[in-house]
Amino acid sequence: MACWKNADPVLRRLLPVALLLALALLAGCQSNGAAQRSGDSSLAIAGLEQTPAGEHELVLAIRLARPLRQALESGVPLTFRLDLDSGSARHSHWRELRFAPLSRRYQIHEPATGYRRSYDSRAAALTALERWPVELAGSATDRGRAYLADRSPSGGANGNAGDPGTEADSSFPASIKARVRLDTARLPAPLVLPALFYRDWQLDSGRWHAGQA
Repeated sequence: MACWKNADPVLRRLLPVALLLALALLAGCQSNGAAQRSGDSSLAIAGLEQTPAGEHELVLAIRLARPLRQALESGVPLTFRLDLDSGSARHSHWRELRFAPLSRRYQIHEPATGYRRSYDSRAAALTALERWPVELAGSATDRGRAYLADRSPSGGANGNAGDPGTEADSSFPASIKARVRLDTARLPAPLVLPALFYRDWQLDSGRWHAGQA
């Protein structure tokens, strides 16, 4: 008991919440098989699009299963990692999906840049997260080098893949490859181990390359 009283105050506040989340996760995994199949998490890269302004966005399709939604609404940020590989250069970037209980608003946050934007609903936040801005250098020499742009999404909070005003760009070099995944290493410690074993937490687009159908 003395050890618990002397523990770091932040740890003392977070540990009970994390333990409850872990228990909720385990309870969710015990639901019947049909319910699990109908509510599985999924993440896929739908393509790379060019906006009328000439900017480029990686278009994603994200679905969060119940355990992830519960964790998010309990205050656990879900951190997504994007890896871009042009063959000659590699770049990584992270975006967090958060829920602020006091304001009841969802947020997208980029830790490296400080970019932050709020949304009234989880659906609106996910829609914005599904359009990840990337910047492609324009010269023939540099065209294959892709890197993330530190700017707000140009598609707006409610943009969808295939919306009017955006078009698929087939001119990107096939050397550009991308992978998006939930970075489970950035989850609270009590959730890291369960996330390794339960498929709802294993969000991963797999390897995608420009020109891929």
